[in-house]
Amino acid sequence: MAIPRQFKCADWGGEISEIKTSQDHPVFKEVEVTWSKPRVWLADESAPIGADSNVTNCLYCLVRDHHRASAKTKIAYVGITKDAKKRFVNHKVAKKLTSMRGQTSLSIGTVNFGSYWREGGTRLALEQLEHLLIWAIWPESNDRKAYTLPGMGAHPTKPWHVRNLGYRFAGTMPRELVYPWMLVKPGRDRSVK
Repeated sequence: MAIPRQFKCADWGGEISEIKTSQDHPVFKEVEVTWSKPRVWLADESAPIGADSNVTNCLYCLVRDHHRASAKTKIAYVGITKDAKKRFVNHKVAKKLTSMRGQTSLSIGTVNFGSYWREGGTRLALEQLEHLLIWAIWPESNDRKAYTLPGMGAHPTKPWHVRNLGYRFAGTMPRELVYPWMLVKPGRDRSVK
């Protein structure tokens, strides 16, 4: 995707954490996702979740490393799971990717919602985070969700400030995401007298 030219971020008057509602609550929900180092997933073997097998309510990335590719690693798929043990038993995209030439790896992203989050809304929040990552990274295997804006559908999305920690995916995972933010294309300023 081309970088938008001549656009700038709208001036909201401060840092993201300083933007508050009239009740003095932060507008953007701060979340930290800590990514594990990807583990190689060989064809016809079970998922290499190891120490992450008890992780619940998490994000995951399937990473491809084809030696003839121009990039070191490429995030090929982003997903969510309530239970890491059960999710990868019959994962069609994972089977397809592991059967291809080159190396496929799996990284688990544990999500820290902070103290404000209620446990009941975790699934919807994870779906929103997954959608934001798909839009930010644009992996080739997430074609079903790639052409719908985050928040479209039955459940509107919340304003998020996502920090990605841990493994960096050779720089292809954004360090931080702020959604929604507003880009504006300024007109010619003739206000000076």
